[in-house]
Amino acid sequence: MLLDAAVLTGCRHRVHLDNSGLPPAGAPDLGVLQRRAEAAQHRLKVGAVLADDAASWTEIPSELPARTRTELTMQAVAAGVDRIWGAVLPDDVVHGRRGRVELLLRDGDGYLPVLVVNHRTTDPGTGR
Repeated sequence: MLLDAAVLTGCRHRVHLDNSGLPPAGAPDLGVLQRRAEAAQHRLKVGAVLADDAASWTEIPSELPARTRTELTMQAVAAGVDRIWGAVLPDDVVHGRRGRVELLLRDGDGYLPVLVVNHRTTDPGTGR
């Protein structure tokens, strides 16, 4: 089983179901479909803002096969592209990891992964 960063914040039961090999129980409800559509729109907006601000930018098309997306990601990394949208890293079967992320942001000699979500992830608190 290969796991990605999303399992750190998700439901353990969902992780098990997603990796069980069993077909999904049924079609997602309308609320789930609406949230997915809103998240996709949010990612497009964030991507457009980040593309305008980048010295060099590449987008890996999500409709391509995973192997092609991985090859394009690694080519962009080798070329030192500043921002790689839709990055797919090679599977690490030895350690059971896989990596897909909305954005790889070049930082010195490496890259930082950036997950783009459509919900609040921090609470500034009341200041008390």
